[in-house]
Amino acid sequence: MTASPLVIVCLLDTPAVDAVLFGAGDALRGSTIVNLTSSTPEDARLVGARAAATGARYLDGAIMVTTPMVGSPDALVLYSGDANAFAEHRDTLAALGGEVELLGDDPGLAAVHDIGMLDVFFTGMTAFLHAAAIVGADGVPAQAFLPLARRMLALLNSTFEQLARDVDAGEFPGDEDTLAMELVAIEHIVEASRARNVDPSVLEALRDLVATAVNAGHGKNGFSRVVTVLQGRS
Repeated sequence: MTASPLVIVCLLDTPAVDAVLFGAGDALRGSTIVNLTSSTPEDARLVGARAAATGARYLDGAIMVTTPMVGSPDALVLYSGDANAFAEHRDTLAALGGEVELLGDDPGLAAVHDIGMLDVFFTGMTAFLHAAAIVGADGVPAQAFLPLARRMLALLNSTFEQLARDVDAGEFPGDEDTLAMELVAIEHIVEASRARNVDPSVLEALRDLVATAVNAGHGKNGFSRVVTVLQGRS
């Protein structure tokens, strides 16, 4: 028995992928496996190594849109792994989404980007909900606050560009503002949260990150310095 030249799986988790794929013996030899199951980078690399051991080529994929968008022109699916396999099956994979991109040969790269994008997504939603809870306690409906929140999103677009430059350069200038200034503003949010019985733990965690950088002597640096605290280097 042999498998199809192209085998695409999208299952609950990595153990399910193992159970489905790697009980088939030599059936996968010569095939290309495309694994769209959500996973960690470590799991993706493990499955890639197991696929290679069976004689199959491997692509890991991350679906970056909601289920109804799969197959639409606006869908985005990220891939990493065997470049030749990607080139051979690109047209078929394009049927799953309008934008298809190979990030590199490392099978874990799609999952790395998936986790990074979800980090921005989930923390962004949490930030809005926390803000909605604060303003809502003073009688401001979330929909009334929404236009101002969207203005902050527009500001974040250019802020992300500067943060990315700082992180890659390892330089954290405080030309426009400083961590010492921002620590005061964040403490105001914590105090306002407590006064309104809104859980302050998310902002307390942020305050503690900034305070760690300030206490380490980086109070005159910009907000990008927080990355070194997150990396355990401050």
